[in-house]
Amino acid sequence: MRPDLSESINVAAAHQTIEETLPAVGREKRLLENGMEPVSLWLILASAIVVLVGGAVMGQGGAFFAYKEVIKDGYMRLPSYIDDAPPLLPAPALELYRKEGIKQYAKCSGCHQPSGAGQPGNGIPPLAGSEWVNGSTEMLSQIVLHGLNGPITVSGVSYNNNMPAMRDGLGKKELATLLTYIRSEWGNDGSLVSLEMAASALEIAKARGSDQVTVEELKKNHDRMLEGATLAPDTLVDPISLEPTDEPAE
Repeated sequence: MRPDLSESINVAAAHQTIEETLPAVGREKRLLENGMEPVSLWLILASAIVVLVGGAVMGQGGAFFAYKEVIKDGYMRLPSYIDDAPPLLPAPALELYRKEGIKQYAKCSGCHQPSGAGQPGNGIPPLAGSEWVNGSTEMLSQIVLHGLNGPITVSGVSYNNNMPAMRDGLGKKELATLLTYIRSEWGNDGSLVSLEMAASALEIAKARGSDQVTVEELKKNHDRMLEGATLAPDTLVDPISLEPTDEPAE
């Protein structure tokens, strides 16, 4: 049997004509990749409503998130399963003063070195074995607070490098622990500098003014021990205030 179509008809061209004249046919023949389908308008509207409702709830969040609204009277919190940090107990004064003092010494170690050996080649004297460190606490405190101008002799060697004042940030606690640390480190055997003694040093510095000290002035006006109660190295002190305490260490 012969087909109804004439041999002169181009089948491909005829199909193309149908697709161009009937858009619905063209749409049916398009293949969309999975996940690329158009989002339903209803889904968009539903999402917008959820966002609007959520925003309204958050706008009234003062009561919604308030602790007093959620936690009612008579509420008892369950015991924590994490152990509380152990309390800080009193300890010997020298131990705690040195522990704090090494932190304060960080601002000095750049010049005097962590070893306390100084930098002889640059005119910076050592603190280890220094008679200025182990001797008069008032002289030492004023060197720290005011800085030193001019030459100084340490263990028979002369040094002449200008030392700046280090009093910024030094209260009585910081000064006492710093002086105690350098007087008890690197083989030094100086006595502990108490908080009262450090307070005296600050008063002396305040009355004197801000100029750097010289060796001549130190020997003339400050060659003595600081006033204030002394503190034995084994005296128990509070770990925060560093004041003596009668509380037991354990």
